[in-house]
Amino acid sequence: MTFTAACGWSLLRSLLVAAVGLCGAVHLSRLGAQQRGKLRVTGWLLILAPCLAPGLIVGYGYRNYSLSLVHHPWWNEALYAAILIGQAAPVGALLLYFAPPPMLSASAVHCWRLSHPAAGLWRRAATELRGPRQAWLPAAAIMFLFAFQESEIAALMQVRGWPEWLFTRYAGLVDLTATRWRMLALVAIQALVVVPVVAWMWRAWTTGRRPARGREPPAGDRWWAWPMAACLIVLVIPSAVVLRGVWTGLATLGQQPSFWRELVQGLALAMTAGAIACTVAGGLIQRLESSTASKTAVDSATGAAWRPVLVGLLLLPGLCGSMTLALLVDDLFQQSWLRWAYDSPARIITALSLVLLPRAVLLQTCVPYDRRTSALHGAALLAEGVRTQRRGARRLDWRLRGSARFWSYVLVCSWGYLDLMIATISAPPGMEPVVKRLYNFMHFGHIAGLSAMVCVTVATPLVLASAAALLLRQWRTGGNSA
Repeated sequence: MTFTAACGWSLLRSLLVAAVGLCGAVHLSRLGAQQRGKLRVTGWLLILAPCLAPGLIVGYGYRNYSLSLVHHPWWNEALYAAILIGQAAPVGALLLYFAPPPMLSASAVHCWRLSHPAAGLWRRAATELRGPRQAWLPAAAIMFLFAFQESEIAALMQVRGWPEWLFTRYAGLVDLTATRWRMLALVAIQALVVVPVVAWMWRAWTTGRRPARGREPPAGDRWWAWPMAACLIVLVIPSAVVLRGVWTGLATLGQQPSFWRELVQGLALAMTAGAIACTVAGGLIQRLESSTASKTAVDSATGAAWRPVLVGLLLLPGLCGSMTLALLVDDLFQQSWLRWAYDSPARIITALSLVLLPRAVLLQTCVPYDRRTSALHGAALLAEGVRTQRRGARRLDWRLRGSARFWSYVLVCSWGYLDLMIATISAPPGMEPVVKRLYNFMHFGHIAGLSAMVCVTVATPLVLASAAALLLRQWRTGGNSA
């Protein structure tokens, strides 16, 4: 398959995922918004579970089944597309739920329709995208990027697309000059899709307001079949396959000290890159919000143009996907002025930090835990009172932003910890993350010892994060449960 054919195939599949996923995301966001009390937490967990499923588990669970479809590639492609739709739709639902207030209300859009009955198609579409549906385009763009960049499950299921073509040429050192030019073409394609995403985040920062949900038609209970089917395809079936033979394989882990060393190395690299990405994202958002709030009308006219462009340039490397970014960073560190750091952890930390930065920015935009609110101001006033008031202020601060900040950091680190392509391409000798070992072994089929390593790799950060959250909450709240 040529590069043009591989890229075209990935484009068609990504457009299909974005179109079908947007339909599901609209109804999933309404389902989540309809829930009240404890049902809201349960409902959102069910909705978001497929997009949190590690790609290694999904790909490993379906690997043998994909090999059995070697003579039926269309069925394999259909299964892969269903997996992508199941994982992408919850991401779109989350963006729609946390979308900033629209520029035009639903009634304003309706009045415009009545006053412009002969308006053209493009003008009507532009007006609709300024109303309550303004978040549809960035949500579809994110889902398109998610499907276009996905490479871990694709590699294990052996589906066609540009990631397989590019990685094969680069690993085989085949025509590297032409390969680099084709990477730039991929960057250009994804840069066009990044525009509505940056515009969405820019509006969320400049409004400075929490998401306001207007009146929307309710989603029927039949739409709960979507997240249930997605959980079954993306999470339940692959997990059941991986869990077979785990108890037998656990006995062999004590004889593999290199596995535990690589596990610790992967955690250390992910925590370092996650801290860098979250710190830069928080500083960037606070800087933009403070400058937007304090600027004059003249500043608004002169600075409105370059600020979104600068934000887009900062986020573009990470939004180009792990494989493209890892290859570009690899080329960068082969330059004469950076060659001394090629075999150091700086290369993989740079790649991980850049790929995690847009996710950290998007996460902190959706969950603005550092935004000043009246509740946080009340907690600050309580902190200046007597001892019991200070204790209550610490508990309140943990509930309002401490817990959200901690779990946001954990989620960002988990993305870096399980990033396969950067671990495979950018890891220095002697400091490979554990996911690289797992991926290499997965080509030999299902083995009890490998299933045990996969489960331990996924469970270890969850256990450590839960223990750290408990200890941090006890310390922040003065030994009282929150």
